[in-house]
Amino acid sequence: MSNSTSTLKWKIFVTPAVPTVSDDLPPRETTRMWSPISSILVHGERDAILVDTPTTAAQAVALADWVEKGGKNLSHPSRLNCRALWGSARAIKG
Repeated sequence: MSNSTSTLKWKIFVTPAVPTVSDDLPPRETTRMWSPISSILVHGERDAILVDTPTTAAQAVALADWVEKGGKNLSHPSRLNCRALWGSARAIKG
């Protein structure tokens, strides 16, 4: 079903970097950080889907809080992989 007046929009959420475990640190570094992960919320007037989700529970909760503030009806992830399923399940559960 299509509606010529509907418009899809997107918003990007970037998780903060988190420390990773590494015993191979460069000189004078005490920690190594995992690269931030971006999640894209594609949405219409009421409904939304997440494209890619974060890895850790804390990142997924931060994403869920961000999605909740937007007031959209969150659906399933569009990119199905283990990380996406974990993060999306945490985000949907809130």
